Amino acid sequence: MVRGRSELPTVVRSIHDEESMVRAWTTITQLTRDLHLGEDPAILIPVVQRMVTAGASLTVRAIEDPVVGPMISAGFSGLPSDLLGDVEWRVPPLRRTDALDMLSCLKASPLLAGYRGTKAAKLHRVEEVMMQLAQLKDDIAALVDIELSPVIAGVSHTVVVGARMRITPLGDVRDPLARSLS
Repeated sequence: MVRGRSELPTVVRSIHDEESMVRAWTTITQLTRDLHLGEDPAILIPVVQRMVTAGASLTVRAIEDPVVGPMISAGFSGLPSDLLGDVEWRVPPLRRTDALDMLSCLKASPLLAGYRGTKAAKLHRVEEVMMQLAQLKDDIAALVDIELSPVIAGVSHTVVVGARMRITPLGDVRDPLARSLS
């Protein structure tokens, strides 16, 4: 899959040996040409990862806002969600009810509850991932940006497939005015 471009038909499954890897690389190379990006498929930043069970694909992110302090967001992965702004934000600490509220406030939340015959995702683990990320961000100001994507919320379990973070040297103490906007 090409990271961050879920709308492209680039998922190649069942790569078990050298021959199937060569076929997958050939497919990605052709996509690179079709998109007029040259001959090197590395420009698409392809990712090879183990298969996980099907489920809703989420992005959970935590940032350090210079005014508010730590903030956490949740939304569905992919361009439609990015373009429509279907993302919910909260300020830590995050309780289980806060995490569930964030997920249920998303316009696409029916995808988590079972949509058009699919089974509902087990949200308990997604909530835990969100709460743990919020706690980590609340504890460490220098972690200015952490993104877990995709987080696959399945019927029986949740899997964090990808993660990235950015660390910036900051002081140990946040601005005392952060979070005092009331």
